Amino acid sequence: MSAPSGTNTASNVFPAIQDALGCAVNGDSVSLAPTGHNLIGNIGTGTGTGACSGLTNGVNGDQVSVPAGLFPLANNRGPTNIAALAPTSPAIGAGNATTCEQAPISGKDQRGHSRNATTRGGCGISAYDTRGAS
Repeated sequence: MSAPSGTNTASNVFPAIQDALGCAVNGDSVSLAPTGHNLIGNIGTGTGTGACSGLTNGVNGDQVSVPAGLFPLANNRGPTNIAALAPTSPAIGAGNATTCEQAPISGKDQRGHSRNATTRGGCGISAYDTRGAS
């Protein structure tokens, strides 16, 4: 996740790359004003490179310092390579259904597959949605 310094709003965010790099990959310190349902593997510490604040594990559906549960990038039948969610990923069904149905997500994952979020009452927090299957 790369964001300008300051406060940024986050909802249904899944920046898997930040597991290794911290919250802000551009070296700035970032404060998030989360609206919920974010999965952040490593929020970093202190200030400066990779530091991030504003997320609390278990609050508003946020999952902080939790392994993402991703398979490697691969051709998963979409226009670009994408990391599929492992069967034990905490991202499965953890997204906010309303957010998943609104633009720019518009009820589809990156592959163009329906998330069925309203029916399920949730969606995957990632560009890859399992449609509820684990």
